[in-house]
Amino acid sequence: MSGHKSFRPSNGTEGDIFMGQWCEHCSKHAPGDDVDCHILRDALATSMDDQHYPPEWIYRVGVPACTAFVRQSDPADVPVPRCENTPDMFGEVAS
Repeated sequence: MSGHKSFRPSNGTEGDIFMGQWCEHCSKHAPGDDVDCHILRDALATSMDDQHYPPEWIYRVGVPACTAFVRQSDPADVPVPRCENTPDMFGEVAS
């Protein structure tokens, strides 16, 4: 990954945006667990000059990215929980 500049969010808002775009949609990040991915954990726990700072967090064409990103399965594949006691406005049958 030579030639790429490391990325570190400059503040909490930028970090939340980055994690919302990458971590929350990555198969390495389990829902409800804030730091199960070693890349995220290392990024939060180390400084950029630390040898353990993740090389996966970089600027790619000027935009922050994670090179280890693996998209979760398509959200359309995941069943949406439905309340059996709430009528559907569009005539669908609750499962």
